[in-house]
Amino acid sequence: MTEKQENIVLVALRLFAEQGYESTPTSQIAKAAGVSEGLIFKHFTNKEGLLGAIMTKGTEKIKQFTKGILQLKNPVQLIHKVIDLPVEMIQQEKEFWMLQHNLKTQSKKYAKFFQDSNTLQPLTAAVQDAFIKLNYENPAQETMYLFTVLNGLTTVLLSEADEKQHRQLVKFIKHKFEPK
Repeated sequence: MTEKQENIVLVALRLFAEQGYESTPTSQIAKAAGVSEGLIFKHFTNKEGLLGAIMTKGTEKIKQFTKGILQLKNPVQLIHKVIDLPVEMIQQEKEFWMLQHNLKTQSKKYAKFFQDSNTLQPLTAAVQDAFIKLNYENPAQETMYLFTVLNGLTTVLLSEADEKQHRQLVKFIKHKFEPK
């Protein structure tokens, strides 16, 4: 990606996260990025192509975040690192996660960009394997439950600024998944 393309993607990500994907015209992105609207169309075909570029970039970052977790052998440690993941990712990539959240809640059509990518599939499989190793009665349901809880945690992290409360909540969730 060229420097100009990278700039367009970063500006679009910021505006999509702040205003919503559907509410942000390409003309506004072009103006904020200091390029012509035609250049956006030349590089990304259309607004959906620009969103696709953002999602591709975000998917690569998610893979970087999860790479180390997938190598963990201790099942409790793996589960705890997965619980830490939303906090870490939002601290480093808040605009991307805000966009994800907005797409999920505002548009079924565009939410599929992320859901269809299977980006979290290896992490989901590793968590299920951890529950198997820990002799949970229904590892698949436990995995679904954990990811549902983490989805809610992500919403809280994006909407509330109380870091002390966030740390307490993460600690509480981790405690739920400690061997008894």
